[in-house]
Amino acid sequence: MRRNLTIVGAVLSVMRDRARPLSPSEAYAAVIERGLYGFNTDDPVSVVRNAIRRRCEGVNFASALPEKLFGATNDGRYYPLDKVEARLPADLAAEPSLIAKMLVLKADHEQHVRTRILNSLLDLAPDAFERFAERLLRAYGFLDVAVTRKSKDGGIDGHGLIAIGLTTVSVAFQCKRYRTKPVGRADIDAFRGATSGLHEQGYFFTTSRFTQEALDAQRRPGAVPIILFDGPKIVDIMFEQEFGVAFREFRVPELALDAVLDEG
Repeated sequence: MRRNLTIVGAVLSVMRDRARPLSPSEAYAAVIERGLYGFNTDDPVSVVRNAIRRRCEGVNFASALPEKLFGATNDGRYYPLDKVEARLPADLAAEPSLIAKMLVLKADHEQHVRTRILNSLLDLAPDAFERFAERLLRAYGFLDVAVTRKSKDGGIDGHGLIAIGLTTVSVAFQCKRYRTKPVGRADIDAFRGATSGLHEQGYFFTTSRFTQEALDAQRRPGAVPIILFDGPKIVDIMFEQEFGVAFREFRVPELALDAVLDEG
């Protein structure tokens, strides 16, 4: 057994062996079963998920890494990219440097903060979550965003505008502050029905997750597109926009003598 692998190395190993996409929990279970890595965390599945997402094609947030090793399916599973080399990149070496260890600690801390943020969103009252979504859209550059009064919402929690080129597009948003209940196809269809004829796009926010049927219903020919944001994706946007997230900067010294001695 190769016990000197990093988390990413261990996950790549089990995914290649299984030859099928795996969810983070499945990947974690396979790593433990083969004894490829010993986790030192209270929430190892979240650590595995974060390690994959930071290196996942099409997933871009502040701490994402430029070298992509994984692809994602629509049902929350991941697989190694076809052209991934058997040799792991230098930053995933089995014997990490002090800087690499610091980066691992930073990633672990970030995952801890992400978990706390999502738990805080889960503790919001439904109307507070609607106001949160309104301000998140404003932070992302939407215009004239407002929460609809309950007595007149018509199945829409709020609306606004987004500038695209020289024009603006009217959008509506809907919020479901659920702890574990997933958002299903019926919720998406009902929101699309309330949006049709009034707005050109819909944004659906939930602190929970979307069923596969809901994911499949995002886009339909000739119908208003509905863009879905689950809990982790909401937190990604918060990090990207530094919205409700503060960052503490500190300097890390590195040897760079060659830069001053270079005569070229």
